[in-house]
Amino acid sequence: MQETLFNNNSPITLLTIDAVKDFQLTVNSVPAPGLGGAIGRLNSVRSTIIHVIHQLDCVISITSESEQLSHLGAEIETIDFHKLTVLLNFHSEKIITLCKNITNTKLTQPIEVPHTSIIPPQYDGASCEQLLAWTIAHLFIHTGEISTIAFLMGAQEITLPGKMQASLKNN
Repeated sequence: MQETLFNNNSPITLLTIDAVKDFQLTVNSVPAPGLGGAIGRLNSVRSTIIHVIHQLDCVISITSESEQLSHLGAEIETIDFHKLTVLLNFHSEKIITLCKNITNTKLTQPIEVPHTSIIPPQYDGASCEQLLAWTIAHLFIHTGEISTIAFLMGAQEITLPGKMQASLKNN
């Protein structure tokens, strides 16, 4: 039997694309004072970006059954902010490409979560679709966190979710 065609119109993949793009846009809206250390009990923007890069790296490697793209070590903590956003954009584009190319069959297949992954262990044996659903929720949590920091630093209020251009477009 022939595998289904590319899954560009699956709600879960389109929402993943929107979540990734909203996170990128929110990071880009943080004024310079918010790019420094933590503000009160909030995480720093930098630490949240690093956390999301780790997440995207794990999701990509689990879903595509490949080696992790970046063996992110301690050096990620010290790279400058511009290089950090370049790394975020790289991982964002990789997951967007993955979402555009994943098949319906692949979405329903179980995944294997390595014990060293930041992906919660309860997702071991879950489907790729369930992993993407968790990814969406996780990204929007951190998008809200960064939008709060941006607002505290004087940015315009960011409406979340954003325009949802991928998932709400008319096909």
